[in-house]
Amino acid sequence: MVNNLFHLPIDPPIARNDPLTPARYHALQVPLTSPIVMDLGSYLVRAGYAVEKEPRLRYPPYAARFRDGPGKSGNPVNSIGYDALSSTSRSAARSAFEGPLAISPWNLERLLDGTLSRLGLGEERVISHPFLMTEPVCNPNGARSILMEILFEAYDARSVAFGIDASFSYLYNSKAQFQASRPQYRNRNALIISCGYSTTTVLPIIDGRINTRAARRLSIGGLQMTSNMAQRLQLLHPEHANALTFDAVAVLKEEFCYVSQDYVSEMNRLRFDEEYFEQTKRAVMMPATEPEKPELTPEEMERKARNRHESGKRLQELLKAKREEKEAHLQVVQEQVAKKLEDKEEIGEDMVEDVPFSKAEAELMEAALESRLSLEKLSDMREGDEDDFYLAVAYRGMKSMEDLENQLKVSVEEVEKLYKSLGPAKGATIERKWRKRKEDEELLAVPDEKLPPERLKDKKRIKAVMAAAEARERAKKQKEQEKAELEAAIALREARKKNDLEGYVGELRMEQELILARRKKRVAAKEAGSDRRSQAARHRMRLLAQQIAPTGKKEVDTFGMDDADWDVYREIEDGADGDDVEDKDRLDEIEREFEQVAPQFTLANRGPARGSLTLYLPPDDPRRIHLVVDRIRTPEIVWQPSIIGLDQMGLGEAMALSLNSISDVIYRRETIRDVFLTGGFAALPGLSERVRLELMRVLPVEWNNDIKVSVAEDSDEDGWKGAALFGRDVESTEKNGWVSRADYNEKGPDYIREHIASNPFIPTQRLDWEKEEERRKKVRVA
Repeated sequence: MVNNLFHLPIDPPIARNDPLTPARYHALQVPLTSPIVMDLGSYLVRAGYAVEKEPRLRYPPYAARFRDGPGKSGNPVNSIGYDALSSTSRSAARSAFEGPLAISPWNLERLLDGTLSRLGLGEERVISHPFLMTEPVCNPNGARSILMEILFEAYDARSVAFGIDASFSYLYNSKAQFQASRPQYRNRNALIISCGYSTTTVLPIIDGRINTRAARRLSIGGLQMTSNMAQRLQLLHPEHANALTFDAVAVLKEEFCYVSQDYVSEMNRLRFDEEYFEQTKRAVMMPATEPEKPELTPEEMERKARNRHESGKRLQELLKAKREEKEAHLQVVQEQVAKKLEDKEEIGEDMVEDVPFSKAEAELMEAALESRLSLEKLSDMREGDEDDFYLAVAYRGMKSMEDLENQLKVSVEEVEKLYKSLGPAKGATIERKWRKRKEDEELLAVPDEKLPPERLKDKKRIKAVMAAAEARERAKKQKEQEKAELEAAIALREARKKNDLEGYVGELRMEQELILARRKKRVAAKEAGSDRRSQAARHRMRLLAQQIAPTGKKEVDTFGMDDADWDVYREIEDGADGDDVEDKDRLDEIEREFEQVAPQFTLANRGPARGSLTLYLPPDDPRRIHLVVDRIRTPEIVWQPSIIGLDQMGLGEAMALSLNSISDVIYRRETIRDVFLTGGFAALPGLSERVRLELMRVLPVEWNNDIKVSVAEDSDEDGWKGAALFGRDVESTEKNGWVSRADYNEKGPDYIREHIASNPFIPTQRLDWEKEEERRKKVRVA
């Protein structure tokens, strides 16, 4: 029984926004000392004023620049967030992020322009509010300086502060422990696990400060989870590939995925325990209709019609070139046939028919002919260089000319004897074939550039004939090998049936399940072919178009003259799938085997399919898909990145390495007493329990009771709320975290002031070019 049928929405969810107009901004009377807080995330940017309880703006970090009219006559328009991802500007939309880093200055400036405009500051000549920005752990100075330069140079910022988003989230969840309105962590030692969109970070807090030396980062986050799940679902259900978009699969991930406490054992239980499988299964009803497409303007319709006309013209030209090539090939074949008929007339009708002979007779006759030919060539060398001739004679072990003449005479007599013993017709047939082969070998040895066109055609024909003969020989050997392997497999199967019947039946069941899985994929692909926009339908139309001659000029129809032409019907016909026929035959064989040794496992006696077998059968409702394995497989990639082919450590190893980097055992033990989870997928069910289990595996047993794991109140927005909480009292933190205009002018764009939630400031190393030039000169001299 399937629990809780879930209807997948047609349109992806959009985060709520409450933008301000200039009039509303002035009506709210936001204090100028209240910072503009921006949580720059690679999934969503959240922005608002520090005096507010939650962010006003939430949008993807995408920016687009396009023209609002046809061609170059339209006005340039900048759009950000969901507007940039709309149908009119999606092709021009670009993210400001590369992984977790914001490194695109153009898109960052457009994001800031749009954000300030939607916060009601579009008509302000000067931005008097401070800026409080979030950044990832160990953000490079180069990435930070890009944003710092934009804020100070483009917006003439009053002051700017940066802080780690995960640290701000922990700070917000520590608000109950604040003393005298001063932000501080609830514990001076803690372990923060930031479950981000692009990365997952393990960040220890030691003695009230971020310890970046012990931090560890994985290149896996919510993005990789959703992408992998989307790819798997599209492969399993190709008929719903258009509906299973990235945003739709993100909804399924948040709704159904959970973290398994023991992945391997749960996968085995899903495979063999039918009741547990049915309890875990969730059904998803796909949308009945596709999202409405925007109406096309007359100019766009005209452009599409013109593109279709040009594409059809190019297709006709390609088909015409293929027909001309086929006609030329047909003419070459006809010339070859005519040449063979001429050869028949020259040879004579009595010599055209070959007499059959055995392989041993051919080998005996050809050996005598080879001997006679080599001696004749040696005798002909007398007319050339005498030194070469006598060296060749000596090499053959002959002492005089008489020896050569005697051996030649013996060779000729040997050939005549074989003619008499085999019969004139058989001997002539063998000699004719032998001479033909020798001529072909001599022709093949001549380079192409030294041959006239007629002989070059003969050379190509000989190569084709020899290749065909070799292919037939290989096919014959392969057939014999397959026959021997089949006989060996049958003998092994019979022996296995006698010695281990239970194991034999288990292997048959496994093979049956694999075949059913393959057949299910073919059925889904066939259903997808009913859509005229699908790949299968386009392939059929392409095959048909290749066989249609353009109207107008009458041309020669050569379809059917080549046997390969008829393969088009096998490719177009839906039911003529050779693999499916083979699988059906094998299923019938397995059924017959089951009837003999285990009748209870036949498909007829099983009853309705249950458990893991339903994965390989088409669903009763074609609009419904089932989620079982992907519910636990998707989050498991954080613990086992090798599942998706990434060669890196998992989150369990990252936590162990991070804790082992803390040299003081007392600090290490204090840290695990407050393990804090924040970020997008931190709210997945079972994650906190799995984190505790993984820590118990790597820590001493006596520390198990000390491990305490908690999750952020709002794992998505606590980072912004913590930053807003930090920035509400600017005066008390002015000297502890805020970079002023004077600091920027004096110390450069990569300078930051450290505070409780910031990265440590590590100055950028700048080369002394005079010393560097002296060092290079010494190296060159040495």
